[in-house]
Amino acid sequence: MQFLLESSNYTLCIGTALFIQSIYAYGAYCNAFHVGWGIYGMILFTWYEYVSHRFILHHTNQGRLYHYLHGNHHLKPHGTSLHIPILYTTISSISYFYLLTYISYQAAWNALAVYQFCYLLFEHIHMEAHHPYWLSSTSTFRISHMYHHTRNKNKGYAFTTPTWDILCGTFPHDALIYNWFAYVPIPVLSFYLGTTAST
Repeated sequence: MQFLLESSNYTLCIGTALFIQSIYAYGAYCNAFHVGWGIYGMILFTWYEYVSHRFILHHTNQGRLYHYLHGNHHLKPHGTSLHIPILYTTISSISYFYLLTYISYQAAWNALAVYQFCYLLFEHIHMEAHHPYWLSSTSTFRISHMYHHTRNKNKGYAFTTPTWDILCGTFPHDALIYNWFAYVPIPVLSFYLGTTAST
């Protein structure tokens, strides 16, 4: 159980996430893909990413569970504990799927197919922020996330989109500035087009 709670390595995390993604994608295909539910899944992920990071992963800032889920990542931001524990992400994903089945199976399969795709984007870009290969040091993803790690861990909770940080008052204003596009919760794109480094 401890192994499943610890920060997952890249192979375990991405491999499991891709397997889950294939199940959701097949379900969406069998239940006719609906763009509206796909958009909902995208918004759901960006909201979950913010709320989970702020209110669950940073809830206590101490204790064994915090250390397993997120604390070790803050202690060693350039180490290997980059990925959210696979048990945590899998339970979250399945819980959302189960809740959405009360609306319809089409809603659940479609929303979670996009949700899981956004999660895969998050894991790859998060790894890039800490161990850059193609992201430059001036990338707004890196500026915002390194601000969270090195200057103020009570700011910059959102990672793939700045929308929820702006709306909830935790945007790092002294590191980044944003335009209207930052309010659109599209992972990656809203950060890329909606924010620039503060001068």
